[in-house]
Amino acid sequence: MKEKKRSFKRTFGVTVLSALLLGMFLFFAFSLGKVAKGIAKVSQALPQKIAFPKEQGKLSDLIFSKEDGKNLLLSAKSSATESSVYDLSAVWRAALPSVVTVDVKKVSSYQFLGRVYEQESFERGTGVLVAKKDSLYLVTNHHVIEGASEVKVTFADGKTAPATVFAASAAEDLALLAVSPDEIPAKTYSELRLARLGDSDALSAGDMVVVIGNSAGEGLSLSAGYVSALGREVTLSGEKRELIQTDAAINPGNSGGPLLNLRGELVGINVAKQVETSVEGVGYAIPSVDVKRVLNQLLQTKKVAYEDSAYLGIACQDVTKELSQRLRMPVGVYIAKIAKDSPAQKANLPLFGVLVKVNDISVKNEEQLLTVLAGIPAESEGSVTVMVREQGKYVEKEYKILFGRREKER
Repeated sequence: MKEKKRSFKRTFGVTVLSALLLGMFLFFAFSLGKVAKGIAKVSQALPQKIAFPKEQGKLSDLIFSKEDGKNLLLSAKSSATESSVYDLSAVWRAALPSVVTVDVKKVSSYQFLGRVYEQESFERGTGVLVAKKDSLYLVTNHHVIEGASEVKVTFADGKTAPATVFAASAAEDLALLAVSPDEIPAKTYSELRLARLGDSDALSAGDMVVVIGNSAGEGLSLSAGYVSALGREVTLSGEKRELIQTDAAINPGNSGGPLLNLRGELVGINVAKQVETSVEGVGYAIPSVDVKRVLNQLLQTKKVAYEDSAYLGIACQDVTKELSQRLRMPVGVYIAKIAKDSPAQKANLPLFGVLVKVNDISVKNEEQLLTVLAGIPAESEGSVTVMVREQGKYVEKEYKILFGRREKER
């Protein structure tokens, strides 16, 4: 009898122990499953690997428009490879062949005891290779080259070449430098790449960005940070501009250099930092959409007398960002009236449309429109792009036009 009780107790104990072990196993399995699901969710939330250009194409491979002076900027054939968003060395390697150091010599004169003396000064900045035609064209800030008597650029491999100021806009603080290919060693020339254009309008506060430039005049270096704000109104050289604000380190010498997204695309040109004892980590860059507009305009601008420049024949009103949001219209130039027998009427430009481009140059207000027209010869053929409202939506339409003569506008 006692033996049966012992056998029963032993069987009962084994059964309970087995049940406990099974329960513990199921508990741990369930917990591990939840952990695995949690890890999967976290990994999905983290930034994934992105396509990154391994080769941006040699200059000989660049794709340009057949029309002289149009679409020269920032286009290249490329193939992609994988790069982690945290591997900023990939951004560095891809962007470096398009970045140069800009050395500027300036000569100022002063009087002392009735005699005139000259004094030389040297400044350093940064430039970005953006176009190729008969020369290489590099963008930098106007304030970097203002008053320059001599300009020299240094490429990533340390080779140097003289440069000339091809065109400049003090109001926009942008300038184009031209470098003759004959001044560049063949090996250096073959390794150069055009910068790739990114869309600054697609940026958002919190996006990570990279700055490459000649920081403190010590040579090219990299810093990184985030977009702090967009459309920040800043007054520089007496002009109000809407700029990208970033906390990435922008120091003297970085002016004219690229602000890049994590795909290595140019989203801005670094222009300034706020220098105050109470302020830290506030730098600014010109948005790439404005850079492209100004550079295309500089590339196409010709010396045209006012009375011989282009005329459209429209009365217009600016559609600002505020009006655009309120009225749900594109930013641009609203066509309020079209003069009879004017070039605009003959080209069938739509009344109440929003003009956004002339000869593929973006315009956001009447002042920019007049500036673009001032660089176009009268009685030349061109194009005007207008956003037209159709079925409740604005669609882009291009119109061929024969520009009139500004003299007739008077």
